Amino acid sequence: MAISYLESLLIVVGVCLGLRTITDDGMIGSPIRMWAITLPEWIGKPLITCVTCMSSLWGTIVFFSIYYNVFVFNFKSITFWFSICIISAYLNTVGWSLLNLLFKYSKTTR
Repeated sequence: MAISYLESLLIVVGVCLGLRTITDDGMIGSPIRMWAITLPEWIGKPLITCVTCMSSLWGTIVFFSIYYNVFVFNFKSITFWFSICIISAYLNTVGWSLLNLLFKYSKTTR
């Protein structure tokens, strides 16, 4: 079964936002984030500390996990992979900003 471009993009965004959410302060994965903060920025940011930067590493991992058996290195497939990472970086940033607004709003209405 083939997976569409939009589905691929949403999976990458979901993985990145999900990982960033469960590693936030007070969440079950926060020790992982605290450890990642001690790493050099070029490792820690794409790994877990920067939701925008996470799309480069996790977008690549998810993309090749989905397309591992059908991926052929040519201009079209490289463009497909690169655009998934770039667009998900933007969507991760917007999504994380919206999640932060929701978290702040839910704390003020209690």
